[in-house]
Amino acid sequence: MSLPRILVVDDQLLNIRLLERKLEMNEMDVISCTNGPEALRMAREYLPDVILLDIMMAGMNGIEVCRKLKQEESTREIPVIFITALTSKEEKIEGLEVGAADYVTKPLELDETLARVRTQMRIVEEHRNNIRLTQQLEQSRRQSAIMHLTEGIAHNLNNLLGVMVGYTNLMQMNSENPEKIISSCERLETAIKRMTRIVHQLTVVGHFKSLQKESTQLNRILQGAVGRFHRIANTDAPVVINSAFPQDFTFHTNRELLEVCLERVLQNAFESYFSGDADKDPKIGEIRLEVAQVESANRPHVEFKVVDNGKGIDKTIQDSVFDPFVSSSSVVGRGMGLTIARHAINCLGGEIELLPRDSGGAEAVITLEIESPDPEPDEQ
Repeated sequence: MSLPRILVVDDQLLNIRLLERKLEMNEMDVISCTNGPEALRMAREYLPDVILLDIMMAGMNGIEVCRKLKQEESTREIPVIFITALTSKEEKIEGLEVGAADYVTKPLELDETLARVRTQMRIVEEHRNNIRLTQQLEQSRRQSAIMHLTEGIAHNLNNLLGVMVGYTNLMQMNSENPEKIISSCERLETAIKRMTRIVHQLTVVGHFKSLQKESTQLNRILQGAVGRFHRIANTDAPVVINSAFPQDFTFHTNRELLEVCLERVLQNAFESYFSGDADKDPKIGEIRLEVAQVESANRPHVEFKVVDNGKGIDKTIQDSVFDPFVSSSSVVGRGMGLTIARHAINCLGGEIELLPRDSGGAEAVITLEIESPDPEPDEQ
């Protein structure tokens, strides 16, 4: 196991020698220099665990060195302990504001300095452990999500294949009954379409990697999302749009991605009126798409609400409605619409939640920050 590495920066050689001796006696590897530019070079090259940095140096002082260290990705997380003869509150605040982790004052008390170095090393180690744990947790979540998605795909495809085999057998058994053959063919076609939809949904999830934003009219997005919904759901169910924005309002987003999100949420609202075998002839209620401006974290956001009067949210799946293939529908082959909606809106930096309504039904609430387009670079 390698020794912890400490960079000591001081323009007084006596201080460097005292610190080197104390730290090395306590099993630390010490590197040192006497000026700011050399300190920056050594920090970048050796990436020490802690930096002991004198504030009052000729040329580039410690404040400037610390500021530059905190501006660079590779050295930003290295804790800096200032060595200073200054004791005023203002001077200490200045050092803390540029990113210093702690102070020791001259004349140096070596045991105290060692204790402060060890404290920063413990903090660094805890930070690294937290990063490792976070990475392990994220990996575990991804593996769990992949497993859940794989199980959902296998379960749904196997069920659909079972349906297809069943109706194929029925056609063979009723080969002399044209009406039953036609009925079985129709159900077989429905199963094939649902299987195709699952494959299409998986393709959509992997399609969101490259994301470009541009100024787009909100009204076009709303109309486009409703058009997608009607086309993909193969329905003419009315969607009432209530927008508080003017017709020509534009904002910076990815039109296709937002349309996909809204389309999936509209489809979820539409399917809330279906229930098992009753989906042959459901009574479709009103679907509303409401759009307004709200403030969140002191920034303007567009809030989209998709409201339905359907069967509401099953309490057994309320906490997992955005997971793949989680659905209260008994119909095989549904259940990724909200997963794709959440993936799309997360790619845009927004949030989505599905809430029950007191009067029945549910509402999906999407919030997305109103971004301004990046300014055009000045022409040379």
